[in-house]
Amino acid sequence: MFSISITGTEPAIFTNVSHNRWSVSTGTMSLSDSYLSPQLYDGLLLGFEGLHYGTYRSTPSVMWSFHDTWHIAPQLINSSYSAAILYASVDLGYGSYYQIYPLNGPLQIAVGGLLQLSGAIKYQGRNVNNISSADLEAQLCAAAHVRWRRQWNKFQLKLSYSVHTPIIGTFFAPEMGQSYYELYLNFWKNATDVIHFSSFHNRIGVRGLFSVDFTFRPMAFFIAFDHNYQWHNANHITCITNSLQGRLGVRLDIANLYNWR
Repeated sequence: MFSISITGTEPAIFTNVSHNRWSVSTGTMSLSDSYLSPQLYDGLLLGFEGLHYGTYRSTPSVMWSFHDTWHIAPQLINSSYSAAILYASVDLGYGSYYQIYPLNGPLQIAVGGLLQLSGAIKYQGRNVNNISSADLEAQLCAAAHVRWRRQWNKFQLKLSYSVHTPIIGTFFAPEMGQSYYELYLNFWKNATDVIHFSSFHNRIGVRGLFSVDFTFRPMAFFIAFDHNYQWHNANHITCITNSLQGRLGVRLDIANLYNWR
């Protein structure tokens, strides 16, 4: 996920600045994992995200970004209130985006690609057969971003929406009923059964972020609304996560040392 936020006077896109965003989030999450349980679980979701981005020196119209996103749901409870799941995940992503319209106007549009590595752990203590499961995947995503900004002297208001969706990749999914200990002992023998090529036939997802930035140079504060839906299916195991979160964060823009002025 990327969210481009640039401060300063025009043409802002050409300034050699490293942009850094940190935010905390809270919201709700629903989880369905047929490896652990046929029921739907939902509850509180907490998160932290760091995002760092800028432009390439040789091509100022092309931007890069790196993000790390961490989530934990301490207690997702099923509809019958008979069991709970502990959920924790991490996403790491690096992307490049080309700004197509325009470079320096108030409305800016960028499109590009994002390589994302994701992992998650789910623990359900009451399941005596399979008490935990894990997700691991690498995905190449298509991404887009739209931003509008308005500046009054040193104050800047910015509205932005960014979205990405997986196109192609690979992910891990065990056989139904297969224990992770058994998988560990015979991993290379079973690798072709648990490592799956992914595309739209077995992997669908979309994550979007709407953000409102309030800038007082060189620092900015922002509030955001984050929606995230992910689905995959393999070996007759279906896993679905769906979350809605509110974010509150700060952005700090730092001039690169080699171009400090």
